[in-house]
Amino acid sequence: MQTKTLYTLLFVAFGLIIGGYSDVAPKNDLEEHVLTLLSKWRQGTLETNLFTLPSIKSIGLEPLNIEYSDGGIQLQITAEDVSLTGIDSFVVESLDVQENSEFLNISGILRIPTLTLSAATYRLSGRAVIIPLRGNGVMTIDVLDASVQVNLPVANVNDEYTKVDDVSLSYSIGQVRANLQRAGLVNNILSSQGPGILEGLQGNVVTALTDWAVPLADQYLAKVTLPELTEIIADLAVTSTVQA
Repeated sequence: MQTKTLYTLLFVAFGLIIGGYSDVAPKNDLEEHVLTLLSKWRQGTLETNLFTLPSIKSIGLEPLNIEYSDGGIQLQITAEDVSLTGIDSFVVESLDVQENSEFLNISGILRIPTLTLSAATYRLSGRAVIIPLRGNGVMTIDVLDASVQVNLPVANVNDEYTKVDDVSLSYSIGQVRANLQRAGLVNNILSSQGPGILEGLQGNVVTALTDWAVPLADQYLAKVTLPELTEIIADLAVTSTVQA
């Protein structure tokens, strides 16, 4: 999974579901501000006077290069013209936003009913024990019933600025439904082994998130104190606008 996807997942981890789902009710004003802000973002590109968050309805990704080896199965998949859809279908199962003089901590659990990874072209090679595996063409992989748990603490540093402190991320996958053109046996392998394959990548996911997203967040947080940050969240919940 590419870092762009991971960064987006971090920011939408506390958003609102549309349609026939219910989200957790906010327990305090700050939780209500976070949910209001991200509810707007679900509708399209979120414009604020400080930054712009692109729409999450469909996310274009960099070309993929995935290697997997376990239990006699070896796979190498490359894909181009890749997109990710379905992030905006998640439901928030829990949300907890707490603040004191030293920390602002945001944690939550979300469930994504269906997350779809599509590629206009893919190539696959590998082996299942002694059986060679090959495939190429159009690729669609549906990840079903994914649950993501996120904890995002923002620390006060000497009352002068703030910084992200020890982000944690974990996830589980209910089912994978693979449809790779001209892949044959590979579709069966990915559909049956897919949850384990994706969950086995958690170490890489966390590392990519930490190494890429956290420094970017810290660049902004270095300019604001903790009280200023909570005021900014409240203000953006009211003043931000959506571009469909």
